[in-house]
Amino acid sequence: MKIGIFGHSKAVYKKRSYVHYTERINNYFPQYQINWYGTQCTSVERLAYNISKNRCDLYIILHTALDYVYCPGWSRDFPADVLFKAMRTEKGWERFLLNCERYSISYNNNLFENLDFFKNIFYDKNRHLNFIANLFLIKSFLVGKKAIHVRHNGEEVKVFRNDYFSKSIEQTLNSIDPDGDWDHDLISNVFIQEIELALTK
Repeated sequence: MKIGIFGHSKAVYKKRSYVHYTERINNYFPQYQINWYGTQCTSVERLAYNISKNRCDLYIILHTALDYVYCPGWSRDFPADVLFKAMRTEKGWERFLLNCERYSISYNNNLFENLDFFKNIFYDKNRHLNFIANLFLIKSFLVGKKAIHVRHNGEEVKVFRNDYFSKSIEQTLNSIDPDGDWDHDLISNVFIQEIELALTK
């Protein structure tokens, strides 16, 4: 049995000095192969690509935001406003470079000029349409497969209207204070309950 967990930063496997909720989930199901396919600020394009490349018996999809921009060749994506500020202000540029170093994104001296590519995305009137099209692409990959969806902004509910959305995972992840202490027992228990429920269907 292979379980794939896809999405944004909450779907990234983390090994820490303490037992992170992702590790607790993997430890609870030693008989299953659980793979975490999350990336920081993952775009819907990267989400679709990762789902298409990884066959699973159960998919857990943490849906993503419209404003996350696909950055091909990089290990993560970025919110549109981060890229926009990087091109507009010195402070935004410095923060962007820090993020590149933090996530080991290699770049050359032409990085600023290369960011010019993203200007077309900021002003693209079809951006929303592209987002919806990628959701339909994901839906086509999941036909006949077991999946648990976790809502992000509501757009995905319209596309996956007949699919199962976990309110308990959504509420638990939304209650996390990024700068505070996380209740890893609670988070892992919510995921475990949903996985067990999906496997019995």
